[in-house]
Amino acid sequence: MNILPQELLAEELSRVKLLALPLPESLHPLDIAVHRNHAFEPVASVLNVFLASSGMTARFHYSDYDDSLSFAQPLPHRDAHILWLDTARYGQRDVSVWLEERLAALRALDSAPVLVCCLGQEVRLSAVPACLVCDMRAILADLGDDAEDTRLAPFSGTRLSNKACLECAR
Repeated sequence: MNILPQELLAEELSRVKLLALPLPESLHPLDIAVHRNHAFEPVASVLNVFLASSGMTARFHYSDYDDSLSFAQPLPHRDAHILWLDTARYGQRDVSVWLEERLAALRALDSAPVLVCCLGQEVRLSAVPACLVCDMRAILADLGDDAEDTRLAPFSGTRLSNKACLECAR
C-alpha cells in the first residue's frame, strides 16, 4: 500500500489530504451496517483510508435516523454493525439497559460483530456477545472544545466537529 504513515498519524488530520491519498485496488471488502441517530457520513468519507492500511475497505449501509433502534426486518447479514448514537438525544436517563435490550434484538437478527459508539454519556454493557464499546470520550478528549460544532449541527446532521469526525475515523 502506498499511503504514508505520517498522513494517517499526523497530529492534525486533513480531510483534503486524506481523500487525495490513493487506495490500492485489491482490498478485502466489508459490508457494514450503520444504525444511527446522527450523521456517520463525515466519518465514513475518510474511514476507508484508514481501513486500507489494514488491507480492507468498507461499504456502508445506513439506517434511517432512528432514536429507537428499531432494526429493519428482515435484516440482511453484514460483516459488522456500528451503532452510532448521540445519547444526548435521550435526555439524562442512563441508556445502558435499554441499549442492551436493543443489542439483544439486533443479535437475534444477525450474529455479526457490533461496535457501539456513543457520543455523550458513558455506556456500560454487560454480557453482549461479539460487542465492543468504543470509548468516544477518550477519542475526543484531546480535542476539548473543538470536539463539537453545534453551529453546523443542523446542516451536518451531527454535533461532532470536522476534527472529531476525522479522529473517530482514525
